[in-house]
Amino acid sequence: MSQNPRPARSLGRMFASEMFPSGLPCTRSPRQVVASFLKIAEGVAHRWLETRKGVLLLQMAPYLPESGEIYIYDRLRDMWYLLSFESPLDGFSVESFEKVYKEYKLLAYVEQPGLLKNLVERPVESVPAPAPVPVAEVAPDDLAHDLEMAALIESVNAGDWLAA
Repeated sequence: MSQNPRPARSLGRMFASEMFPSGLPCTRSPRQVVASFLKIAEGVAHRWLETRKGVLLLQMAPYLPESGEIYIYDRLRDMWYLLSFESPLDGFSVESFEKVYKEYKLLAYVEQPGLLKNLVERPVESVPAPAPVPVAEVAPDDLAHDLEMAALIESVNAGDWLAA
């Protein structure tokens, strides 16, 4: 029996970007946290799904029906995440959100927001570049000395010093 490969998702891979913590005390209700987020974002929640561990929002700019962004709030870690996809969109409409919600099984991420950590792109750790070394001007006497030393090193390497 051959296994059918998983069908490609319409928007490719899904990614999550850590945004920021709510900054509100943990005693605040999810409604207060979302209201604060929407006020900062100057947006409107067109879809709002709440579980014990997370909140899913389709947030849009007022009067722009295809400007939606998908956010998940991790209630346990007090962190907002923005979802994005390999095939970028200018924004989601309510209809396109509904399709993505089902296709990517977003409910699982709202019920277990810790799963979002697997979707966060980690920056490639790079080795810091060495500090530039200032170039000093070479005095004519230093240059002459370097040439003498180079000649001496060549004669030593050639074995000329043994004949003397």
